[in-house]
Amino acid sequence: LITNLYASIIMTGLVASTTWGLIGLVWVWNERAGGFGTEINAVSVVNLVMCCGLAVEFSIHIMTSFLKATGTRKERAKKALIEMGSTVITGIMTTKLIGVIVLGLAPSKVFSLYYFRMYLCIIGLGFINGLAIQPILLSYIGPPTVTFGNKKVVR
Repeated sequence: LITNLYASIIMTGLVASTTWGLIGLVWVWNERAGGFGTEINAVSVVNLVMCCGLAVEFSIHIMTSFLKATGTRKERAKKALIEMGSTVITGIMTTKLIGVIVLGLAPSKVFSLYYFRMYLCIIGLGFINGLAIQPILLSYIGPPTVTFGNKKVVR
């Protein structure tokens, strides 16, 4: 739970960026790939909702590590990426990417269209937003360190 309003606004922007990116990539994939296109139906809407949750998962660990770190914004972003970056990458590789590759091998068009394509886009966008764009944003416009006297307070 993030109690820092400024950090919550940044997280909301990252989640929105991932979701809108998914919508855009699905549209581009439909235009370029031809054949069966992804339509708006119950399965694709569920995937969009899941995209919001997965986007939070890709970004929240870096954000909480950033909020707990001390130093300048750039130092804190670097520390957060060093501390949590490998954990996020490991989580992506072991749980999400392996499961998505299995879906890509399924003979069913429903699995290859609505799950493989969309989940692959979610993983790619979440990775880019969580491990590339977020640290850059935090190093320039991240929430400041909150201190009271000599103690740093995490909010």
